[in-house]
Amino acid sequence: PVHQLTFENITIQSANGVVAQDVKDLTFKQVKLLTEKEKTYTFTDAHNISLLDVYAHPNTKTFISAQGKISNITAKASNIKLPPASIELGSGVNKQELKLN
Repeated sequence: PVHQLTFENITIQSANGVVAQDVKDLTFKQVKLLTEKEKTYTFTDAHNISLLDVYAHPNTKTFISAQGKISNITAKASNIKLPPASIELGSGVNKQELKLN
């Protein structure tokens, strides 16, 4: 799997947001994500993901979509003030694996 990557102090413009599959130990720190789609971060089979002081467009409908085998996704101190519906979990994903502060 793709592992041990850090994205820091950058702006990403993407039609589909961040789509990451089979990943481990990713950090997004002070990342501004500009996307045309309604989903900002989509993770499938992802482990140890940190979203620290990240920015997403205020009209974002789904901040995090998690599918497959998921463990330890953490989002802290972001501009995101979205309702719980902005988190989309696939069947079998334990919501305790997502820590949102």
